[in-house]
Amino acid sequence: MTFRLIVGAVLATGIAVAVSGAVLAQNAASSLPPARDELVAEIRALRADLAQAMSANIRAQLLVGRLQLQEQRMTALGAQLAGVQQALDAAERERVDQADRLADLQNALSTGQIPAVEEQAIRQETARIKTDLSRVDVQLQALRTDAADLSGRLTAEQGRWIEFNNRLDDIERWLPAPAGGTVR
Repeated sequence: MTFRLIVGAVLATGIAVAVSGAVLAQNAASSLPPARDELVAEIRALRADLAQAMSANIRAQLLVGRLQLQEQRMTALGAQLAGVQQALDAAERERVDQADRLADLQNALSTGQIPAVEEQAIRQETARIKTDLSRVDVQLQALRTDAADLSGRLTAEQGRWIEFNNRLDDIERWLPAPAGGTVR
């Protein structure tokens, strides 16, 4: 009977080892897919992060391009405005000079001390200056209108530039800080 007990014990132990081996193998096999699933999930998350980073990079490049175009527009409008302002200043100086000359001639005529020969020439000069003043007044009005238009356009372009700059700031804030430092 001891032999049977020993054989039974050996068989029971063998069966227990076989069953526990099967259970361990099944546990090992069942733990492998979750690890693989976690790996696949991590790869998908990395792909999503990479796609998002590439999208942000493309958007940032587009915004930088637009920002540069805005700067070019603003520079061109600023140059045009400066040119119109110079022309306006010159026309205003011409108007002041012509008005002063007209006042001098009219003052000379009003005193009555000018010889008749010169008086006719002064009257002709006065008429010419009045015509020139009318022309300068029209030119001044056109230049003032141009300056106001360019100033308004420049202000609008500056607003768009600020908007693009703010969008770039938003993208910059979205980006993670570089290792060992901060973005700004």
